[in-house]
Amino acid sequence: MTALPEQTPAQNDVENSTNATRKLIRGSSLLTFGRVIAIVLNFVVQVITVRFLLKTDYGAFAYGLSIVSMGASFALFGLGRTLNRFAPLFQERREFGRMAGTVVLSLCCVAAIGSGLVVVVLGAQGFIGATLVHDPLSLSLLLILILLAPLKALDSIFEEMFATFANPRALFVRRHLVGPLLKLACVLPLIFAHSDVRLLAVSYVIGGFLGTGYSVIVLWSVFKKAGLLQHFRRDSIRIPARQVFGFSIPLMSTDLLVMARLSLVTVILEFCHGALGVAAFRAVLPVARLNTFVADSFRLLFSPAISRMFARGDVSSIDRVYWRTMAWIAVATFPLFLICIGLSEFVTVTLFGSDYADSAGVMSLLATGFYLSSVVGFNNEILKAHGYVGRIFLTDTLTIAIAIVLHLTFVSAWGAIGAAGSTVAVLLIRPLGNQITIYRLGLLRELDWGCLRLFLLMLQVTVVAWLLPGQIGNSIINHLLTTVVGSLAVLTAALPVLDIANTFPEVMRFVPFSKPVEAPET
Repeated sequence: MTALPEQTPAQNDVENSTNATRKLIRGSSLLTFGRVIAIVLNFVVQVITVRFLLKTDYGAFAYGLSIVSMGASFALFGLGRTLNRFAPLFQERREFGRMAGTVVLSLCCVAAIGSGLVVVVLGAQGFIGATLVHDPLSLSLLLILILLAPLKALDSIFEEMFATFANPRALFVRRHLVGPLLKLACVLPLIFAHSDVRLLAVSYVIGGFLGTGYSVIVLWSVFKKAGLLQHFRRDSIRIPARQVFGFSIPLMSTDLLVMARLSLVTVILEFCHGALGVAAFRAVLPVARLNTFVADSFRLLFSPAISRMFARGDVSSIDRVYWRTMAWIAVATFPLFLICIGLSEFVTVTLFGSDYADSAGVMSLLATGFYLSSVVGFNNEILKAHGYVGRIFLTDTLTIAIAIVLHLTFVSAWGAIGAAGSTVAVLLIRPLGNQITIYRLGLLRELDWGCLRLFLLMLQVTVVAWLLPGQIGNSIINHLLTTVVGSLAVLTAALPVLDIANTFPEVMRFVPFSKPVEAPET
């Protein structure tokens, strides 16, 4: 029996990097598939809501949900991203008392802040109605929907816990099946009982309580099965308050940026243009945000994965995972992006009716911003993994200041289209600033020239797909043909970069003329 040659450290690094990348992308791909299911269900919910409500009623309802999102982002206090980093870090180091303390501290703080926000809004409803809200219906719905703020914040914490402690299948069920199905159940009375918008708001609150209860039950089972419940005893818990808050408080800027990016612009729209302005912007927002669905699925597993790599000192793997993840997100989302910018009017009128025809330009602008920010947005996770939260704080603070100025200027002057333009600018300022910081600090030591060439090709295809139909006949068929041909061209060029043969070897069995992938020797 011949002895196998020992691998060099460099070969071990490459193999570990490949395995980590493969595990991340395979798990993220399951979540991406789940996201597709959730997209279909959420699309049905969005179309039903817009179609069966008056435009002013939908605008008032969307305004209430925007305030809820702002409240939930504030209640998170940066603890979602903190939990995502420290829980897997302490678990990897077998510091289970600190791991449990991080979980307990995060849940208690988020629940307390969220509940406090509910009390403040209910107590100050007179002031809010007199100074901030243009439409009385918007205020009425806000007082109902505000109960969702702490529930949404807790759900964000629970999702990070699912990503850290549970397998991707459990996260798949909670995030992409249970949540959308509860929303669908909430809007069904609009169809069959012809209920009004207030009953819809009450249904959303009930659905929020049910979803939170489901998360608690499943996570309890996950901790029990993994033998982690014993570390949550009072004598075992070690709360790393200084580390957690030292990390989370600067990261609050990220949550505040989420508020400034979409929720704040909705508040300004309602104040300047009423519920109709909100409706024109918010109706197409979910369609444009579809360009983030692949990135959202990857992000939940990306952060714990690179945190564990950093804990092991495996810095070189972070480079490879970062570039490969960017490529997968860019290619997988590209066809949808082309549809959003080429068929925006057709999609808007078909889904929401002729009353929303003026929102087509809003959707095109928003789709562009969301797509570009999704492709390059993971640089924030790189900075977080290396502990540079101060740099994140500075970039986010600058972006928030710019966002406030842009929103106030653009929204008051141009309404919904101005809101879309300022939102795109805000979406791109932050990742560009983070990318500059990363290279100045030398955190990414390798440039993947294959990825860069692929991105250049995608830019060329986008320009052609946008301009060509206007030259040969601006019809739906021509737009669809350019979308299909452009997507196939990008996919063909991307195959070597995506490394499908190693990431999904089982797929190669169905690819003609491909060589079988040999399993590595052990």
